[in-house]
Amino acid sequence: MASRTARQTIEQALKRIGILSEEESMTAPQSVDGLAQLNDLMQGFPSRGIQYVHETLTLDSALNVPDEQTRNVMLMLAWEMADGYGKTLSAKLVADIMEAKGALQAFYFEVPPAQIDDGLQNRLLRGSSSIQRI
Repeated sequence: MASRTARQTIEQALKRIGILSEEESMTAPQSVDGLAQLNDLMQGFPSRGIQYVHETLTLDSALNVPDEQTRNVMLMLAWEMADGYGKTLSAKLVADIMEAKGALQAFYFEVPPAQIDDGLQNRLLRGSSSIQRI
């Protein structure tokens, strides 16, 4: 799983949208708000087509995603946080965020089990004189 913590992810998202400079660290209120938004975001992944089971994070918890997906989570968090800080995102950043969402959807994609209609479940198999379930 990821080597990046929730704290690092939140700080990176705040820097990405221009709330923090590269040298700055989060304030306590920013960290509390950011953690709540990160947990809400990840808890809501299934409604966004990302089949992921979330465990609530603390600031020092490692993200429960593979390292190659941490950037995608950070970008989606930046999207969530921007509105609350009154930030307008560049077209490039919005495109990156949409790409990140698609990458997470693809990574966590699960084909749901097929529901076979009862009328199709019993068929006479070729060469067989009895009806069998396929």
